[in-house]
Amino acid sequence: MDSHIQFMRQLGGGFTEVLSPAQSDVIMAFCPIVSRAGTDIEAALHQTPKYPPKLYYYVILVVLHHYFNPDYTVPNSSRLVTRSDVILTVDCLFHESKGGLLNCPRNKAAVGKIRNRLNRKPKVVHPCSMCISVIQSGSFMNWTHKPDSAG
Repeated sequence: MDSHIQFMRQLGGGFTEVLSPAQSDVIMAFCPIVSRAGTDIEAALHQTPKYPPKLYYYVILVVLHHYFNPDYTVPNSSRLVTRSDVILTVDCLFHESKGGLLNCPRNKAAVGKIRNRLNRKPKVVHPCSMCISVIQSGSFMNWTHKPDSAG
């Protein structure tokens, strides 16, 4: 249902599209949970590039939990992440029959945490440049973004 696209739109503008992890400052990794959280997160991070081609970039992991109820409480996925380049892990709720990403406090908080971590203001004056997928394998999407200097 393209929940990852919905999520990036909610983050707002100010991102510059790049074609490879070597050009990025931040990799947004989206991991839908399809079996067990630990296994799915491990598989997603295994597909996410590590430091070399560029020495310093960071990963933000967005874990997508498939639930119908927007009030459902999911466990904190950050406890399952051990890679030092993952600077933030957030949990979100989505469901196809509800239009993808659920409209709920958990998802709004996840967007806020990412904005805060990237020192982004909630209202951005620059137009959003939607980004393209550079790695797509199974249900894991890896998007790379470079925050522009004006934001």
